[in-house]
Amino acid sequence: MNTPYTAEQLAEGTIRRGILRLTDRFPFHAKVLEQFQLAASDLVGTIGVRAPPSGVLLLHNPAFVLSLPVEQLDGVLLHEVLHVVFGHITIDRAR
Repeated sequence: MNTPYTAEQLAEGTIRRGILRLTDRFPFHAKVLEQFQLAASDLVGTIGVRAPPSGVLLLHNPAFVLSLPVEQLDGVLLHEVLHVVFGHITIDRAR
């Protein structure tokens, strides 16, 4: 397949479509989902969330994102949302 888009752009579009699907299925989580700032990174093997002062950063490996079936991507995105909802990204590691 020949496309004018980079893997990073394709992965971001795929994630954005997944976010829309989750917003429809889980409206309670919509506020968290709309805060996701997407950032492609080869430093992560899959997908992960961080909480810098500016919001919620969703780091993703484009190759991983593009390898997933739609249902599995939705499950991974929901998993990351739940990290935010349950406060797992703001835990004080010293405690």
